[in-house]
Amino acid sequence: MSSAQQLLLTAIRCDIDNLTHLATTADIVGDISRFIHMLQRERGASTIYLVSQGQRFKTRRDTYRQHSQQAETLMRQRLEALSEEARPRPLRAYYDELPPFGMR
Repeated sequence: MSSAQQLLLTAIRCDIDNLTHLATTADIVGDISRFIHMLQRERGASTIYLVSQGQRFKTRRDTYRQHSQQAETLMRQRLEALSEEARPRPLRAYYDELPPFGMR
């Protein structure tokens, strides 16, 4: 494999790693967004529950609390799964894979 081919292959690997990292980041952002949405629903139901002195929205509030807890669990699991492998490699690591200049 020529140096040019090796360089092209390394550039492609770098692009793939960056796209994988971007996809993982997008998934985490989606999880955080869903979690915030669930918290807002729970907060709204809790406000009505408290203002009504427990007369309204008790069941809905409990349901929303469960949804919030589930969204939090999913978000935390995704964040914990984000490891060194999911982070992009430093550019220097790709250069180290290349053969010395002028060598095949």
